[in-house]
This record gives sequence, C-alpha cells and structure tokens, in this order.
Amino acid sequence: SFQVFTVSFIATGGGPGTSSLFLLLYIYQNAFQFLKMGYASVLAWVMFFIVLAFTYLQFRFSGWVYYEASL
Repeated sequence: SFQVFTVSFIATGGGPGTSSLFLLLYIYQNAFQFLKMGYASVLAWVMFFIVLAFTYLQFRFSGWVYYEASL
C-alpha cells in the first residue's frame, strides 16, 4: 500500500471522503494542492523510515539462501 498512488489519484482523487486516501496521495495533496511543503516533507521522511524498518525486518527474519554445491 506504500506504492499505491496512480489508481487512487486518477480514479477517485482520494474520495469519496477519505475512503481511498493512501499515504502517498496524502503527501501529494499536502505538497501540491495545499502548498504545505514542510508537512509533506516530514510525511515523506516518516514513510521512508517506516519502509526502512519493514525492509530491515524482512532481511532480518528471512533465511539466506545456501547452496551446498557452490564453489
């Protein structure tokens, strides 16, 4: 859901209400519709650290590939 932007932006624009408002669309709206660049920047950094944490957990708990016959 961190990569969903295009479908939500084109199809509904985040509506009706905020039913299809994803984080990337919220960042876009704050930056370019409401001209709150600082708030959008902070939201982007928060999303970056969330994705970084998920990536770390994925690498930490995934098993590394081991090939017995590799030279």
